[in-house]
Amino acid sequence: MIRNETEYQEAVGRLEQERARLEQHGQHLLGLGLNNDDVKRALDPLRTFHLQLEDEVQGYERLKRGDVGELLNLHGLGRTLVALRIAKGLTQRELAGLLGVHESQVSRDERNEYHGITVERAAKILDAINVRMRSAFEQPVQRDVPVGADQTTAGRGIVTQKTTTTFTTLEEASRFVAAVEAGLADADAGRVHGSAAVVARVRKRLGSAT
Repeated sequence: MIRNETEYQEAVGRLEQERARLEQHGQHLLGLGLNNDDVKRALDPLRTFHLQLEDEVQGYERLKRGDVGELLNLHGLGRTLVALRIAKGLTQRELAGLLGVHESQVSRDERNEYHGITVERAAKILDAINVRMRSAFEQPVQRDVPVGADQTTAGRGIVTQKTTTTFTTLEEASRFVAAVEAGLADADAGRVHGSAAVVARVRKRLGSAT
């Protein structure tokens, strides 16, 4: 993952070098009498590296445009924190200033993708870059399907229920995800049946009457 402008410029430079290198190797192999299929097989490993590097460059450019993507069940939280910092147009030095730490600390954390980060630290970073977390969950719900209904998703008796919930802290989001997963586990184990019962179980685990 490209994390800053220096790494980005280096990657762009390597990309141009690899592009020229591929062209040069291809012409050389053709000059040796190899046919196009043989040249392709010979260059495929180089092309694979080139495509990976190109994906990283394009990924950084998307982040600079503010295209962060989604975070699923808090997995990949560390990479998301890096992505959010880039999308907000902040350098590692600027984030360090907002957090009151040395730039090397931010660089080290991002290099390790914030491995083992606590909820409190993640919340502090989100507050520093002025980002609010919102969460939505989807769950398959078994329902009886009338005879003659469209035999696609509905024909299998499965629909998707989507609910959007807004949190003020990352800790609330973490508790919510844990409660939802526990509620779905109860449903899978047959302890509750139907979407309303699952939602009720989730609310009970959260200790919410809403």
